[in-house]
Amino acid sequence: MAPLLYAPPRSRANPQFWSLLRSKKLDEWALSIAPVDLQLRLQEGCVILNENSFPSDTLSLALDELPGELVNFNTMEQFKCCDKTELLREVAHRIWQNIASGAAIANPQLLNRAIVSISCLSLCRCLQKLLAFACYHCTRKFQL
Repeated sequence: MAPLLYAPPRSRANPQFWSLLRSKKLDEWALSIAPVDLQLRLQEGCVILNENSFPSDTLSLALDELPGELVNFNTMEQFKCCDKTELLREVAHRIWQNIASGAAIANPQLLNRAIVSISCLSLCRCLQKLLAFACYHCTRKFQL
């Protein structure tokens, strides 16, 4: 039997996602880089960003979806200078709060959170994209 191997997640963004992102950035968010909630679809080991990735008001997830956050930087320098480790720590802290409060028992999908970080410069047609998942490394033993 072959050993179990880790396969890093791939991502794909549909053209409708980019169109909706552009309109939201211009019309709603402007220069804000505050995180925005996303619904990411999982399909055959690939994380898909599409026109349904931006939830309307409440985040209700199907079995093949996971919650995420979009951080859309305004410049390439902001993207490069951003502490991506700290972004992941913040998400990991929220996951831990969901575990400690018991919310993850009622909704296990709260244990899966992703960060999508994008810097898109339409003048230069440059795009940098980061897809990351927070996880925990336990240093102590737990007994069930």
